[in-house]
Amino acid sequence: MKKRTFLISKKLVPLFLLAFVVIALSPDIALAYDFKNGAENTLDLVKTVLLIAIIVIAIVAFARHEMSKIFVVVLVGSILMFFASGGPDAVKNVGSALVEFFLGG
Repeated sequence: MKKRTFLISKKLVPLFLLAFVVIALSPDIALAYDFKNGAENTLDLVKTVLLIAIIVIAIVAFARHEMSKIFVVVLVGSILMFFASGGPDAVKNVGSALVEFFLGG
């Protein structure tokens, strides 16, 4: 029973640390007075955390010689960075392109 509790805490501690970092670094004052500026600053923070996570996971996977994991992490991370950087226009453009491709526009 003790080993299971340790495994659960081992998985939850990084999640709580990440949540703490996002909450601590999010611009509360900017969110309170100017929603657009606060949302842009929060999106920049999310992009930075996402980029750091991609790099760390890729380095750890490279050290363990897990090349397929590196490929998947970089591919999924680049797709997430595209959507995070492009804003709502990128999502709308991808959605309209998919509808046009499958339904024939």
